Parts: sequence; C-alpha cells; structure tokens
Amino acid sequence: WEFQDGSTSTAMSPSHVYGATGTYTETLTVTDHALQTHSDTVDIIILPNNPPVADAGGPYEVDEADVIAGTASVLLDGTGSSDDVEIIKYVWDLGLDTFDGTVFKPHKWDRSSYLLQNNQVYLPGSTWGSRYLFTSNTEAKGDGLFVEAKIYHSGSSPQAMFGFKNDSTTNYSYTQMPYAIYLYQSNLYIYEDGTSRGDTGFNYSYNTWYDYRVEMGNGVVRYYYRQSGVGAPWTLIYTSSFVTAATQLKSGVVANQANTYIDDLRLSAVGSQVNLPVYGPGVATLTVEDNAHQTHTD
Repeated sequence: WEFQDGSTSTAMSPSHVYGATGTYTETLTVTDHALQTHSDTVDIIILPNNPPVADAGGPYEVDEADVIAGTASVLLDGTGSSDDVEIIKYVWDLGLDTFDGTVFKPHKWDRSSYLLQNNQVYLPGSTWGSRYLFTSNTEAKGDGLFVEAKIYHSGSSPQAMFGFKNDSTTNYSYTQMPYAIYLYQSNLYIYEDGTSRGDTGFNYSYNTWYDYRVEMGNGVVRYYYRQSGVGAPWTLIYTSSFVTAATQLKSGVVANQANTYIDDLRLSAVGSQVNLPVYGPGVATLTVEDNAHQTHTD
C-alpha cells in the first residue's frame, strides 16, 4: 500500500490514520511468486462532522472606577463553545483601537515620549528604541494569535518595525521583537529576535497607508500586507518556522528616522479562557475551530 501522505504498508488489510478531511487516493500493488505485479487505486473520502459552535460568554461588566485606576479586568470565557469531536483553537479578536481624539487610553500602552495622538498616532523620527508604542499587557504565544494595523511613512529614509515584542519593559528596540515586519525605505524585510530574514521582494510607497498583519498558526508565523482602503486582498510576504523563546508577547511598533503614523491597531488573544485588562468599552469576538478546520464565530 502506498498512501497519499507518503507512508506505506505491506499488510494485506492495514489501518491508516487521516489527519484532515478530504479525498485521498491510495494505491495497492500486489506481487505473485513470479514477481508479476498489478496495481489498483481506491479513493478514501473523509467527511467532516458537524461544525463547532462558538460561545463567547458574557456580557462582561467592570466598574468605571477600576477602569480609571487601571485595575479593571474580565475573564473572557469560551468554555461554553461546543463541537461533536474537539475544538482545537480559540481565537479572540479584541477589536480595533482607532485612537480617537487626542488622549491615549490610560494604562493601555507602553509608549515613548513625543508621541502624538490625533485620531491616529504619530511617531517622530529618532533612533531605535526611543520612539515606540506597544501594549502594556502581554498575551500568551499560541496558534491563531495575530496583530494588525495600518502604517503610513513620510519624510526622508523612514524606518519602522511592526509586530510582536517580548515582555521586556526596559528595552524597546527592534532586537526585542521576535516577529516583525521591517519597513525600510519602501522595502519590506522580516526581522526575528533581531536577525534579518532578508528582503521579501515586496515594496510599499511613501505617503500611502498600508495594512500589515503578523499571525501565528500551525507551527509557523505568517506575514502579510496590503494597501489600505482599496479592497485589496492580503498578500502573504513571508512564512517562517522560527520559534522564539519568548512566551508572553506585546504588540506594536517601533520607529527609527523620518515619520511613522499608525492607526486601526487590532489586537488578539488565544485560549478558551483569557484574563483581559479593560481600558474602556469594546467588543470581543471569539472564533473556534475544530479538527476538520470548520469554524464558527460569536
């Protein structure tokens, strides 16, 4: 027997485990004492069971005084979700921060001086590690964790890195970012724990908004971008199998030289239960996935 996944068996009636739904064409070859052979194929069709059902729990409430003090939190609870076999992934979309107004939300950000918020965030040019905006909270590394935002560059020789950072609160240089897209003078590179993975071959234009996304999943990290606001699909620019030693991650951006603007920062968390600091009203959306890669959102 030659199985489609590359494995083989010499048993007359073997058992075989299939890890995903789909149609698999398997080949049987028989041989007699005269070493004459004949082959035949058979299609094995693995059908999915019923899809999962997500249950985000809630509603969740906190006291306004606790929000002001920076001590408010909720336990997002997706354990009410169900599947007829098994749920393998819980991903919480924590919504967009659109940076409305001119005042940063208290307690939410680790941020450097000289940043300005005015319905977006402006990071003036400086040196690595001295102009940054990262979440003060960390999230556990895991399958499905993502961060995305739109970024705009202007001025001479703009540079910035966007993605995930380790949990250090004393060093905000790009060397502390295990997974980052490096925007370098219209070229897109990938940096992981301070090491360049090289030029991706993809480019961006100055004075134009682009969306960027870094996402973990299935033992890899994927990096995407697209031009903002024109209905463009995400373009995958790099896939990495690098595994960082960091287990808790912040999300955000660090800038170097020229001018960087960031807006519409979307955060996430993973797990059936997530303890989440609350900085104001918002909506969290839970997406669950089963072994057949069927999903449901609540």
